[in-house]
Amino acid sequence: MLLLVAAVKYSSQLLVDMSTSVALLRTQRLWIRNEFIARAMTSRTSGTGTTSYSNSQDVLKKDSLKIFKKAVKSVLPQNMVQNTLKVDERTLWVDGNEYALNKNVYMVGFGKAVLGMMQVAEELLGEHLVKGVASVPVGTQDKLQSGVEKSQIPREPSKIEIIEGAKDNLPDAEAHRAAQAICDMAQSLSHGDILLVMITGGGSALLPLPCAPITLEEVNETTKLMSKAGAKIQSMNTVRKNIEVLKGGGLARMAQPAKVISLILSDIVGDPLDMIASGPTVKDVSSAQQCLHLFADLDLVDKVPKSVLTFLQKGAANENSLKKGCSSTETNRFLSDDSVECDWNQVQNVIIGSNSIAIKAAVEKAEALGYVAFVLTDQLEGEARDIGVMFGKMAHFICESFKDKQQHMSSNKSLIKAEISLVQTGMTKEAVNSLRRAVSQAQNSGQPLCVICGGETTVSVKGQGQGGRNQEMAHSTAIELNMLFSDSPYKNDFNIQFLSVGTDGQDGPTDAAGAFADPMTLTLSADLDAVEFLNDNNSYNFFKQANNGQDLLVTGATGTNVMDLQFLLIKRCI
Repeated sequence: MLLLVAAVKYSSQLLVDMSTSVALLRTQRLWIRNEFIARAMTSRTSGTGTTSYSNSQDVLKKDSLKIFKKAVKSVLPQNMVQNTLKVDERTLWVDGNEYALNKNVYMVGFGKAVLGMMQVAEELLGEHLVKGVASVPVGTQDKLQSGVEKSQIPREPSKIEIIEGAKDNLPDAEAHRAAQAICDMAQSLSHGDILLVMITGGGSALLPLPCAPITLEEVNETTKLMSKAGAKIQSMNTVRKNIEVLKGGGLARMAQPAKVISLILSDIVGDPLDMIASGPTVKDVSSAQQCLHLFADLDLVDKVPKSVLTFLQKGAANENSLKKGCSSTETNRFLSDDSVECDWNQVQNVIIGSNSIAIKAAVEKAEALGYVAFVLTDQLEGEARDIGVMFGKMAHFICESFKDKQQHMSSNKSLIKAEISLVQTGMTKEAVNSLRRAVSQAQNSGQPLCVICGGETTVSVKGQGQGGRNQEMAHSTAIELNMLFSDSPYKNDFNIQFLSVGTDGQDGPTDAAGAFADPMTLTLSADLDAVEFLNDNNSYNFFKQANNGQDLLVTGATGTNVMDLQFLLIKRCI
């Protein structure tokens, strides 16, 4: 069973630690940098024949990238669709279910990674596919064409209309046009037809069709406010389901009486079907009252658009579902009375890819590279910078454990202190004990250790900078590693490498997928004030300048999206 890391709940303490670290960094910056550079230069020119610190660090960096690439390859959508859809002349099999084919399949898709899925499905279905509509982020086709995954673009001539929208992951006019086209197609279906739906991360922003009188701009403003307040994706999707037509099972209702098949690439912790892309083909059990509670918790009641608040308040006042009072000038068939019901037996939802699948592949690659692989969790959540502190303290605990050859906890005060510090970040005692066993295994076998995590954290934006949750996590980790290892008596004894990266290749509104961090990140950072950059949520520009930009990971679009991955690699040098 995968071990779970409790959500970190010590933001106020972190601010104290960070404030303290500002003074420490400013007073220690020059001598730390000079010492580290001198050590690195000495190792490069020592001529001893041994692997230098710098070269060993490069190996870990390259290994973490190899592990990430293998994980991404395991969840490329075209491979998963081929494994799920089986076509034999006039029969379609999907995960044990059988469907009759007779030129009766209509296909829609929305999300960052649907093009590859739809391209494979179009080839498999052949003449049985009538037409399709894909709603994808702006620039998707160009990014795929310029990358290694250009095969994911449907080949011409194609029956699939591709509409690009939702720049910076926010609904816009083009995404709205795509949603309307998808809605129109669903409404046109009849008995005997099949609606094949491809869903991946980013699907919510690419399927915007607000309930009147709410406008697209007001949905946009609500999403921005929630994101800036640090709301989880689950919370944002709950609101979307209650103020939009196609979400929360709306698309499946529109397609009745046709059969609906959804192939889903999960980008949410725990793979909840009703939350992925706001559950357009899943029966919704959320309520308007839940949305109002979310606004209250985020202190947004007086900030969200009046039309949104009023709409939800009216819905909460009714015993019936909010959407039964929803109307839209753009949709002439919706659940406007209790006699219209969706036959959910005609709807099949299948998760074909997830973060746990990527983690499994990462473990296999790490072990093939000679590491002891330890999976901490595939459900990592919390504030990105807090989790970064946790990884820094985790590295410290691992090194202390390696150093403590006899594993006599009662006689090693520094190890006890490191464990207490790690537990205080929110990591469970059970997880710490399992980590210690993994360290012991690596120590006994003489192998390096690779800690693997997956999930999706959040960022409470308070500054004006540029970045993403993975860059912010790596940034925070770098600060913590510097604090813990800059004057450590065994700083030369270990190579430490951390990588936090988004599987879709895009971290926030930047061209980076994530970032690397190690104990030298701050010391080779051209005299940048790392803490000030972090407090301004400006991790992208920090990593772009630090170490000549070598710690900023830019991969381009990967063609998939199963949340984020973290890798902590530690190797003992002596």
